[in-house]
Amino acid sequence: MISALWNKAWWRANYSWLLVLSFLPLLATGGFELATGVMALIGLMRLMRAPRAVLGDPGVRLMLALFACLWLPMVLSLPDAVNFNRALGTTASFLRFPLAGIFIIQTLCATQAFERLWLGLVWVIGFFCADALFQLIAGFDLFGRPYDGIRLNGVFSKLALGTVLAVTAPVYFEGLRRFYGQYRHVWLAAAPLPMVVFFSASRAAWIMLALSLGIYLFYLWRLNPRARRPYFALRAALMVAAAVGVTALLALQQPSFLARLAQTLQGSSGDYEDMNVASAGRLPIWRTALSVAQAHWINGVGPRGFRYVYTEHAAPDDPLRLSGATHPHLLLLEIASETGLIGVAGLVLFFTLALRAIRRLPSTQRQGLFPWALVVLVALAPWNTHLALYGNYWSSFVWWTLLLALAVWANAARPSRTTV
Repeated sequence: MISALWNKAWWRANYSWLLVLSFLPLLATGGFELATGVMALIGLMRLMRAPRAVLGDPGVRLMLALFACLWLPMVLSLPDAVNFNRALGTTASFLRFPLAGIFIIQTLCATQAFERLWLGLVWVIGFFCADALFQLIAGFDLFGRPYDGIRLNGVFSKLALGTVLAVTAPVYFEGLRRFYGQYRHVWLAAAPLPMVVFFSASRAAWIMLALSLGIYLFYLWRLNPRARRPYFALRAALMVAAAVGVTALLALQQPSFLARLAQTLQGSSGDYEDMNVASAGRLPIWRTALSVAQAHWINGVGPRGFRYVYTEHAAPDDPLRLSGATHPHLLLLEIASETGLIGVAGLVLFFTLALRAIRRLPSTQRQGLFPWALVVLVALAPWNTHLALYGNYWSSFVWWTLLLALAVWANAARPSRTTV
C-alpha cells in the first residue's frame, strides 16, 4: 500500500473517488471548498473538451434539470433582491455545483471506483463517531478540541456534526451491511452514530435522524424477509434497548446536556413560551419569515437577503427585532422568503423530476439507489431547521450528497439508456 502512494498508475486509477471522498473530512475542518473547486475545474475542462459527450450523459442531463429547479428561482429573485451584490454572489457561486457534478457523475461510472468511495465514506463517518465519543468521555477529542458539556461537535469546526451524521446515516448503515454484513456484531459499529447525534444536542439532527432511521429500517424490513421473523425483531429490540441504556448512563453524567434536553421536552406543553424555548427561540424568526414571504410572495427578497429585512418585518415584541437573524431556520420558509413562490414551485418540481427519474429505473436498480436517495430526501425535507440552504456551508454539503446520488442513478441508467 505504501509503494502505491508513489505509483502514478495507482493515482490515475483512484484519484476520482479520493477527491470526492476528501470533501467530507474537509467539510469537518472547513477546507471543503478546495475539493469542490478542484472538481468543478476538472468538470469544466471535461465540458470544454467534449461538450456533446458530457451533455449527452443521462446523469448530467438529470443533474442540470434538478439544478435548474433550485437555481433558476435564485436568478429570478435578483431583480427584487434587497442586497443585490450578496444575492448575485450567492447565485453565481452555485454554478460550481453542476461543474463539480460533471466530474463526479462521469468519473464514478466505474463500479470499482464507487465501491471504494462508499467504503471510504464508511471509514470516515465511523472515525467521526469514534472521535466524538472519545470527546464525550474524555472531555476532548483526538485532536484536542474540548467538549463544552452541551453540544458534542467532535472534529467539526462548525456546529454541524449531528446534522451531517443524521443525513449520511443511511449510507453509513447500508455500507456496514454491504461490506461487513457477514460479521455478527457489525451492529456495534452502527450504534455510536445515533448516540453521537443525540449528544450533538441539535434538534434538527434529531428530527433528521428519526426520519433516516425510520425509513431505512422499513427498507430493511421490506428487503429482507428474515427480518420479519419474531426472533429477529426481539434481537433488534434488545440491541436498541442496550444502546438506549448506554446513552442514558452517559447522559446522566452531562448535567448541561440534560438541561438542554429538558428545555426541548418543555415544548410538549403547548404553551407558546415553552414551545419557543424548546425551539431555541425560533418561533419569532418563523413568524417574521412568514411575514417576509407574504410581502414578497412572487420572487422573495433574494438569496441570503432575509437578514437585511428582518427588522422591517419583525413584530414589536420580537426579542430579535434589533439583532435580527441570519436565516429563517426552516427550509421551506427560507425558500419562500428569499426566492418566493417561484422557489417553492421549484422545490416541488425538483422532487417531482427526481421521483420520476427513480421510477424509470428497474426495481432491482432502485434498491442500490435507495440509501443515496434517502440521504437527499433527509437533507432537503421542507421542515428541516438546519443551516441555511443558500449558505455556502450547507449548500455545498447538500449538493455533494445529491451529486453522489445522481452518480448512482447514472450508473443504473446508462445500460438501459434511460433519458430524462
